[in-house]
Amino acid sequence: MDRLDFALELKGVTDAGLFEGYASTFGERDLGGDIVVAGAMTKSLKARGAKGVRMFADHDSRKRIGVWTDLAEDEKGLYVKGRLLLDKQDGKDAYIDLKE
Repeated sequence: MDRLDFALELKGVTDAGLFEGYASTFGERDLGGDIVVAGAMTKSLKARGAKGVRMFADHDSRKRIGVWTDLAEDEKGLYVKGRLLLDKQDGKDAYIDLKE
């Protein structure tokens, strides 16, 4: 499986594990060398919505770390809101990493 790496632009994370920020920004080269263009996720987001996209650690389907509450494209990129599952060790680990 190909994996895409990108820099997450995070607005903050609460003690309850809530966070929001940009998971992807348009027109910038990511750590994998890819450049995402506006509209790249529109069809998928419309078909699946936030509830249809799972949040995994390192794209590993065995490591579900949270749930998305909102996913939307805007003029800057893919803006996300989510809640980490703090009762799971992988969710706790993600929380610690996001806080740092």
